[in-house]
Amino acid sequence: MEAFKTLVFAGSVTAAAELLRLSQPTISKLIAQLERSTRLRLFERRKRRLVPTQEAYTLLRNVEHALDALEEVNRSATELARAHSGSIRVACIPSIGTGFIPKAVASFRKTHPDIKVTLYVRTAKYVIEHVSGMRADIGLVSESVDQPAIRAKLFQSPFGALGVLPASHRLRRKKILRPEDFEGEDFISIGRDNPFRYLIDRAFVDAGVKRHIVVEATHVATAAALVAEGAGITVLDPYTAVSSMRRDDVVLRPFQPEIKFEVKLLSPANHPVPLIVEEFLHHLDTEHSAMKKLIGELVSNGR
Repeated sequence: MEAFKTLVFAGSVTAAAELLRLSQPTISKLIAQLERSTRLRLFERRKRRLVPTQEAYTLLRNVEHALDALEEVNRSATELARAHSGSIRVACIPSIGTGFIPKAVASFRKTHPDIKVTLYVRTAKYVIEHVSGMRADIGLVSESVDQPAIRAKLFQSPFGALGVLPASHRLRRKKILRPEDFEGEDFISIGRDNPFRYLIDRAFVDAGVKRHIVVEATHVATAAALVAEGAGITVLDPYTAVSSMRRDDVVLRPFQPEIKFEVKLLSPANHPVPLIVEEFLHHLDTEHSAMKKLIGELVSNGR
């Protein structure tokens, strides 16, 4: 069928053979077999060219449909194969890539040891560009995305911001931190290029509290590390804050009023999510549930 379609458009056996990288006798044999099986005269020879008959053009429409269907079958088979081997590409912002995603990747690798995971931890703009350009299978960002090339949805229920303190800080005795608790304290702020920074700032402005900002860290994980070193206290997104709990030198406390940190899950629009990526999403859901349980314990008991 491919030889027939190519010959219709090429106009000669020589041109069709070159396009398909087959010999001319092979092309002629394939066309002869098709004419015998269909009992149709498909080409007329005119001045060293093969001219398709009306029957050929009628048959061509059905052949094109059949070839399209075959291509779709091959594409589906490729996606199915990726459920058992291959690779996945995940892009996310630093807040999520610091601790949350690595835990999910480690868990996923235990059940899928043959799958290569490529992890891009960059800015939201980079993540969005990679997903829209189909250079990443999924992306995770904390801002709204409205692009025709991207399918965006809320990733699970959002958590609120958390206060991060040195383990020996006097505020560790409080179960909940409020803006007024930060009055006069050395405060470590996240960078102005982080949209969550402005939600945090707004909470303190609304409460009439002026913070003593001693360090501004453009990387959220650096802000958490500065707290661990005793440089000050801070309020961070829950993903960064929880990942800092691996250190014994920080404690976390819920922050009120609650500042929701919404995460959007992105994937290329009009493109089915590969089965292997669906498997990875299950591991993300599992890590989210574990994080929800941990934050619930913080609210109930403190740490």
